[in-house]
Amino acid sequence: MTGRLEGKTAIVVGAGQTPGATIGNGRSTTVRFGREGARVICADHRVDSAGETADSIRRAGGDAFAIEAEVTDEHSMADLIAASLRRLDRIDILHNNVGIGTGDAGATSITGEAWDRIMDVNLKGVVLAGKHALPSMREAGSGVILDVSSIAAACSVDIVAYKSSKAAVDAYPGTGDRKRLARHSGQQHHARAHQDADGHRDLRRCRLRPGRSPRGALHHRRVPRRRRWPGHPRGLTHVSRTPERA
Repeated sequence: MTGRLEGKTAIVVGAGQTPGATIGNGRSTTVRFGREGARVICADHRVDSAGETADSIRRAGGDAFAIEAEVTDEHSMADLIAASLRRLDRIDILHNNVGIGTGDAGATSITGEAWDRIMDVNLKGVVLAGKHALPSMREAGSGVILDVSSIAAACSVDIVAYKSSKAAVDAYPGTGDRKRLARHSGQQHHARAHQDADGHRDLRRCRLRPGRSPRGALHHRRVPRRRRWPGHPRGLTHVSRTPERA
C-alpha cells in the first residue's frame, strides 16, 4: 500500500456486510482506507458486522473502531459524528455508502411504505450525515465527503424509488448545504464533495478553490473516470460490482 491516507481520519457509514460470499463496497472501501493508513470509524446499524470490518483492519495493523448508527435517525447520526470526533479529534473523510432497494417497483406498483423507506435510507441518510459532519470540517478548514450514487439514476429502470433516490444524491452535492461551504461565517473552506456512480459514469466533482470570493469559490466540472484522487473510493478499492450495503 502507498500510505496515501497516512495521518488521515475517516468515517464509513455502511461499513458492515450483509451475509454472503461477496464483499460489498462499504467493507472493501473501509478496509482499503485502513490499509492506506487512515484511522477509521466503521459505522453500521449491524454493529457486529461493522465490528468484523474493524477487526480485519486491526489485524492488518490498522486503527479502526465500530460504532452502531441508524442513518434514518438524526439523533443516531449526530451521536455518530460526536463519538467519532471524540475518538479521532477531526473528520477528514466522510463516506456515505448505505443504500437499499427492497420493495422497489415500477411507477404503478410501488407502495408508499417502500418509497418512504428507500428514500429515508438512501437520501435522508446522506443529508443527515453531511449535516452533522460539515461543522467540524468547516472548523478544520478541510474535508472530503464521498456519496455512492448509481447508474440507475440515469438509466430507464423499473425501480422508481431507488432511481429517484440516487438521482437526488447526484443533485445534492452541488445544490445543498455543501454548496454554501464558502459562505459559512464569511469564511472559505477547503472542502470537496464527490459522488460515485459505481464506476459507470463520470464523476461530478465539486471543490472549493482557495483565494476566491465566496460567490465564485465553487468550481464544477466533469472528471473523467480514469482520473482518481486520494480519498476517492474507486481510487482506493479494488473494483467491485457488488451494490452498496444497507
